[in-house]
Parts: sequence; C-alpha cells; structure tokens
Amino acid sequence: MKALIDIASSAFARVLSRPRWAGLNDALLKATLRARGYQDWSGRGEAWLIEKVLPSLDIQVVIDVGANVGDYAHGVLEHTGAKVYCFEPQPHVVTMLHSRLQPFGSRAVVIPLGVGAQSGSLDLFYNPDSPELASFSKEVNAISYVDNQASIKVQVVSLDEFAAQSRLTRVDFIKIDTEGYELEVLKGAERVLRELKPALVQLEFNMHHLLRGTSLYALSQLIPDYDLYQLVPGGWARRDPLDPFTNVYRHANFVFVRRGVLNR
Repeated sequence: MKALIDIASSAFARVLSRPRWAGLNDALLKATLRARGYQDWSGRGEAWLIEKVLPSLDIQVVIDVGANVGDYAHGVLEHTGAKVYCFEPQPHVVTMLHSRLQPFGSRAVVIPLGVGAQSGSLDLFYNPDSPELASFSKEVNAISYVDNQASIKVQVVSLDEFAAQSRLTRVDFIKIDTEGYELEVLKGAERVLRELKPALVQLEFNMHHLLRGTSLYALSQLIPDYDLYQLVPGGWARRDPLDPFTNVYRHANFVFVRRGVLNR
C-alpha cells in the first residue's frame, strides 16, 4: 500500500506541480488540513469533547484559562457536575462572564486575573470589539485579523501558585486559550501537572505560535506522560507532536490525554 501511495504521489507531483495548477493545489491542501481539524470554526470537536468525553471521565474540577464571555465554561457546567475556575483578565469582559455563569451558582468561580509563568503584572493588548483576541503577546498584531491597539496592565498568577493558595487537591481538566501565551501558562503549571495529574489539557494552536517561535512539539515537552489528540469535527484523532503535519500554524484545538485515562 505504501508503495502505491508513493507512486501516486510522485505522479500527482509530476503533473500538478506546474504553476497553472497552483490554485488547485492550494485548494486541495486547505481542504485536507480542514479534514484534519485545522481552520474548523464549527465548534463540533469541542462540543463532542464537552458532551461525550468529559462526563465519561467524571470530571469534577476544571480550570478555564482565557474564559472570555464564558461560552466554553457554560458548556462544561451544563454537561458535567464540575466546578469551573474561570480566569479572565479583561475588566469589561468579567462583568459579562459573571452574568453568563450566574445561574450555576458556586460551581462557577470567576477570577479576574491573567495566567502566566509566574505571578506579577503584564500588559494585556486588546480590542474592545474583539475581546476573544486579547493577548499578552504584542507581536500577534502582525496577524491580519488581530487589531489589539489598546493595552492595560493586569495582574497575573501562575496556576501552581493559584492551586497552592486555593488548596486544590484535584484538577481534572485544564483548558487554555490565551492567543499565543499557552507556553507560559504551562510553564507556570509544572507542579499542577506533575502532582495533581489532570486527565486532560486542551489548548489552542495557531499562527500566534509561529510569531512567538513556539511549536506544538515544544508545548508537548512541558506535558510529559500525555498522549496528543487533535479535535476534528465530531471527534478527535491521535497525533504525534514530532510530526510536521501536527505542527501546522493554522487554528486547531489539541487535547493532551494522560496515559491510562482512556483505559479506565
């Protein structure tokens, strides 16, 4: 089979590598990447994870880093009995987050802080009209659809310090969506990952990481003893973090699964 694929690929390249086929090649490549879970804006992969996987694993304690207005946290609260700690540093967004999650009472804990490698303060770059694109990384403004021209200094905390201060003895799931700042969040969660051993860690990967000089492989090195899955429409697929096809700088969501969790 591999030999046949190699022959077909060689013939394809020989015929369609000519300039006049460039548009077709680009379209096929984009379609293939979409099928692998890149540039999938439908949310079906995340919905599948929230509705099918999290309840099956009896998720009880969740940390949502970059909660924004609470869409993701709302789904988790609705489909599980978990307590969700929601980190969101944008003051104008925190009010909306409180309102969105108020029906869940004490199960939803809104924390008006950013998350980083260590506690302190950072400049947050944002656009009031696109709060979901706010980032601690100014360089992501090079992306065409990002226009974070406003800035504000906010307080940040590491997950290790937060867990210690809150006396958390259990963390089952960590979701990170920080527009390119995922590496720093993981660096600040070394003890949580090592000692509390969350079952799942989900993070977003996109062009932001190219601008910050970070690969998915580099992120995986901070999460040892976990297998990597990529969310695709309605499910997930196993990926190798060392595979170049996994380190594609287009929007995708990946889930690190602690080894043995799916066999329980």
